[in-house]
Amino acid sequence: MTTLSKFRYLKLSPVGAIIALGLSAIPFNALAGERPQVPADVFDLSHWNITVPIDKDRDGKSDTISVKKLKKYSHPDFFYLDEQNRMVFATPNKAATTKNSSNTRSELRHMLRGKNTRIKTHGAGNNFAVRARKDSDKFGSVGGRLDATLQVDHVARRAENPDVKAAFSAVVGQIHAVKYDNTASGFGYGNEPLKIFYKKFPGHETGSVFWTYERNLPKDDPNRTDIAYPVWGNLWTNKTDPKEAGIALGEPFS
Repeated sequence: MTTLSKFRYLKLSPVGAIIALGLSAIPFNALAGERPQVPADVFDLSHWNITVPIDKDRDGKSDTISVKKLKKYSHPDFFYLDEQNRMVFATPNKAATTKNSSNTRSELRHMLRGKNTRIKTHGAGNNFAVRARKDSDKFGSVGGRLDATLQVDHVARRAENPDVKAAFSAVVGQIHAVKYDNTASGFGYGNEPLKIFYKKFPGHETGSVFWTYERNLPKDDPNRTDIAYPVWGNLWTNKTDPKEAGIALGEPFS
C-alpha cells in the first residue's frame, strides 16, 4: 500500500534569499469577503515554482508548475490550503520523480529571477552563493535566511528497507546545490549544504528533527559524507523513542 508524507506550513517569512529550501512564503490577508482558493491567495509565491509528484505531460519525470502558473495553482491531493488557510504539501512514497532522484516530492523552489525566464534556471542570477565563494558577487544573492512554523501530519509507517537511514522520514526543508564543470573556486561539486528531516519510527510517541550537511568535496571522494546534527530528538539510526525531547505528529515547530 502506498502511504503519504504530509506536512503543512502555518507561517513562513524569508529574509534575503534561499533557493530550493523546500517551502517558503510570506502570509498576507486575502481580499476581504473572499475565501482563498489556492495557496498563492494567502502566501506570497511570486518568486517560487513547485514540483509535484505527477507526470501529467508524460515526459517521464515529475511536473514543475512555473512561477507564473503557480499564482492560480493548487492540487487537491498534493498542494492546497486547509480549512485554516495553512499551506499543505503531501507526497506518496511511490510516484513520479525528478530526473536525478528516486524521491517523490511536493516542493517549492525559490526562483530569484521571478518570471524573468531570460535568466537560466541554473544561471548565477537565479541562485545564491555563500560569501566564502570568491565570485559570490556575480550571483543573485549572497546567503539568506528563512523563518518558518510548520507541522508534520504523517510519515510512512512501512518501509521495504526499514534500516535505510531515510526510512520513516520526510524532508521538510532543503538547499540544493548546482554542479559546475569548473570547480576552481572550491565550490560547485553539487553537494547539498542543508537538508532538514523529520523522522518518526512506527509506534513511537514523537519523532525527531535534525539537519544534515553534505561535505563540499568531489563526488568520488570517500570523505564526502553527511554530517548530521539533532535539533529535537535523535539522529538517523537511533531507534529510541525521543518522547518529550521529540516532536509529535501534528505539533507545530519553528
